[in-house]
Amino acid sequence: DLHKLAFVQGHSGARAGFSDKLDALTIALYDRMKSGTQAADASVASSSSRPIEMVEEAKRLADANVSPILISSKLLMDLSATLK
Repeated sequence: DLHKLAFVQGHSGARAGFSDKLDALTIALYDRMKSGTQAADASVASSSSRPIEMVEEAKRLADANVSPILISSKLLMDLSATLK
């Protein structure tokens, strides 16, 4: 369940670790996009660009002191709808 996963992210005291996870997710999505591009797989490459934007928005929210639980919940719902 996505909401359970979001609650595992912790609370406001855990922002540094949460930001590190978001950075790692950006890198993983970038690598996926790069692999798709190198393999001339346009669907893989293009399906990674929007999720990268979503993660970057999550980073902006984290920088604005929004709860990691709320950010995770929204990000997971958005990603699950996009990365099907």
